[in-house]
Formats: sequence, C-alpha cells, structure tokens
Amino acid sequence: MKKLLFLSIVLIGFAAKNVANGQNKVDLSRIQALKIAFLTQKLPLSPDEAQKFWPVYNKYEAEIREVKKEKKGSDDELELDEKLIAIRKKYREDFTKILGKDKANRVFTEEREFIRSVQKELQERRMRRQGAPGKQR
Repeated sequence: MKKLLFLSIVLIGFAAKNVANGQNKVDLSRIQALKIAFLTQKLPLSPDEAQKFWPVYNKYEAEIREVKKEKKGSDDELELDEKLIAIRKKYREDFTKILGKDKANRVFTEEREFIRSVQKELQERRMRRQGAPGKQR
C-alpha cells in the first residue's frame, strides 16, 4: 500500500515537471494512470468490484470531459454545473450498484482529493522554481 502511494507521488512529480518546464502538452495518460492508482488505493476494490467499476468509471469520465469541452465555448457557469451534477447523480446510481452506497459516495470525494493533491504539487513546484537562486522567469 505504501509502495503504491510512493509510486503515485513520483508519477505526480513527473507530470508536474512537464507542466513546470513550460510544456503545454501534459501527458494525460500518465495523469490518468496516477488517478487510477490513487483511487485504487483509496477505494479498496475487490477484483470483482474493480472489473465492474473501471469500465463504468471510464464512461463517467468521458461524459465529464465532453461537457467540460463544450463549456469552453460557453460562459454559462451555472449550466455547466447543472450538467456535471446530473452526470454525477446518474453515475452515483451505477457506482452504488457495483460498490455499495458508502464506496460509491467516496468515489467523488477521493476524486476531488486527487485533483487537490495534483494542484498542490504543481503549485509547490512552481514556487520552488520561482524561488530557486539563479533562475529567471
């Protein structure tokens, strides 16, 4: 379990390094792998649960990405929030059928925690880079 957490932190570091070095193209597959490892650790899934959960979760993520992509052309923030909530409610029912109510609700909590941890890591790296002696912006 500790090895998985260590691996996750290392991979987050590599993803953050790409962003910190000014690369516009973030390796989304690497971040996706980190997210899977993070959720796997936080939601201890049985092999049967994992086999059923991940395909449904991938569909959920695809719908979320699609709505966010559509949002780029719109400035109606409330409409975006409503669409995202509708998707989460829909998939919470699917997750509950697979994982039970407690784990299904934790999916969303742990997902937010992952995003916070990546953002925190990126911010810390930016601060270290800006504060490093001899480096200019």
